[in-house]
Amino acid sequence: LLVVHAMRGCDSTSGIYGHGKVRVFKLITSNADTLPITDIISMDEASQDIVVKAGLKLFAMIYRGKVTDNLNHMRYLSYMNLSAANKCRIRPESLPPTQNAARFHILRVHLQVIQWKTLKEVTNLLPEEWGWKVQDGRYEPVMTDQPAAAPDVLKVVRCGCKTTTRNTCGTNLCACHQHGLRCVPAC
Repeated sequence: LLVVHAMRGCDSTSGIYGHGKVRVFKLITSNADTLPITDIISMDEASQDIVVKAGLKLFAMIYRGKVTDNLNHMRYLSYMNLSAANKCRIRPESLPPTQNAARFHILRVHLQVIQWKTLKEVTNLLPEEWGWKVQDGRYEPVMTDQPAAAPDVLKVVRCGCKTTTRNTCGTNLCACHQHGLRCVPAC
């Protein structure tokens, strides 16, 4: 139950867009293949590599794949299928996460589960090694260590914010800002 709650998203881990807690709970508890995976994620002394491998399998299952599927490939296929089927803009948050983004989420999930399990006991887990970074004296989640897109793609992406009435770049009205990108001079 702890893994389900942390995996789906709680106050200290990022959430999974479009996948509710009930759906994730049913998926994980109804499949016998998930028990060893959740056991690994909740092991006190598990290494990062083992936790990440188990978590990536769980992510693949949440996105209706097989435990052997690669999230980057699933993301690509999902994008291509949505592109072929829809005429409207594809929402990036509806795609499976990248392998690297999922990796950091899984590390935070493991840390949270261990903290819940041990409660007041002191653990030897450092948040900086489990999906967190210190910035301006505060812990912030590491979302990924890869750029949002290739530099050439980022050069041609622009939000098209209008500056005639008020400049919306950098606000939630800006498409660049909504997707976690910085506005470029073309904006």
